[in-house]
Amino acid sequence: MELEGQIEEIIYQNEQNGYTIASFVTEEEIFTVVRLSSVY
Repeated sequence: MELEGQIEEIIYQNEQNGYTIASFVTEEEIFTVVRLSSVY
């Protein structure tokens, strides 16, 4: 699946480990997305 849109808002971000929750907006819908990232 591929979606085109943009991040509308960063809801939460942990600078230490990269964990991020954001609102992603397309032409038709709004999604809540989660990004997990390991930073060493």
